[in-house]
Amino acid sequence: MTVFLLGAAGLVLFMHRGVDLHEKFSFHPELPRPAQAVHLPKLLPEKHLRDLFTYDGVWLFPKNQCQCETKPRGYRFQDGYSRTDLPAVKARRQAEFEHFQRREGLPRPPPLLAPPNLPFGYPVHGVEVMPLHTVPIPGLQFDGPNATIYKVTLTASLGTFHTLVDIPDSVVQGRGQKRLTISTRDRTLLNFILQHVTYTSTVYQRHKVDVVSLESKSSVAKFPVTIRHPVLPKLYDPGPGM
Repeated sequence: MTVFLLGAAGLVLFMHRGVDLHEKFSFHPELPRPAQAVHLPKLLPEKHLRDLFTYDGVWLFPKNQCQCETKPRGYRFQDGYSRTDLPAVKARRQAEFEHFQRREGLPRPPPLLAPPNLPFGYPVHGVEVMPLHTVPIPGLQFDGPNATIYKVTLTASLGTFHTLVDIPDSVVQGRGQKRLTISTRDRTLLNFILQHVTYTSTVYQRHKVDVVSLESKSSVAKFPVTIRHPVLPKLYDPGPGM
C-alpha cells in the first residue's frame, strides 16, 4: 500500500508493505519434527535363555526353579502342640524369626547404584549371586562424551558375562566369557545392551567376592559381585516364659 501526502513542504511519499498476519503471526506455529525413532533389537526368546542358563536340567536364571519329586504326603507340625499352646508358640516363632532377620541384616537392601557420571553408571554395592547361578547386573549405563564409536569392556575373574539382547557378534564379543566387549556407533543401543548384561558364577564358591571392571578408553570403574548362598533361618524355641 502507498500513501501520498501533499503539504507546504512539498510532496512526501510513504510506502507501506502489506503484511500477511496469518503468515507472520500465526497462532499455530509449526512444531519441530520429532527425532527419528531408534529401532532397538529384541531380547532373546525364553527357549534360548533356558539353553544358556540351565545346568544339569536345572533352570538357574534368575532363581532356581527345580521341582522336588517326592511321594505325596503332608505333615501338620502344629498338631504336635495343644490348641491352647499353639498361639504362644507362633508368637515365639515370629519373634525368633524377627531376631534372626535383624542379626543377619535381612531382607537385603536393593543394590546401591551410582548415578550416571562421566562416563559410567554402575552398582556400587549389593549385587549378589548364588554359586553357579546367573543374575542381571543392574544400573549399567554409559554417560560419557559423544564419540564416533562407543566401546565398553567388562572383565571378571570368577564369572562370565552374557547379554539378553539378540545382537550379532560384530557388536557384542565375548558372550559366555570373562571378558565382554560392546562396540557400536549407536549410543542408545549401547545403553540398551548394558541394561541387559548378566553375570554367571562359574566356580562353586561358598562365599567369595568378584571385582568386575567396567572400562571405556582411559576410564575404569569397578564394583563387587558377592557369590554366596542365602542364609537359611535356624530358629530355636526358647520355651514358654521367655
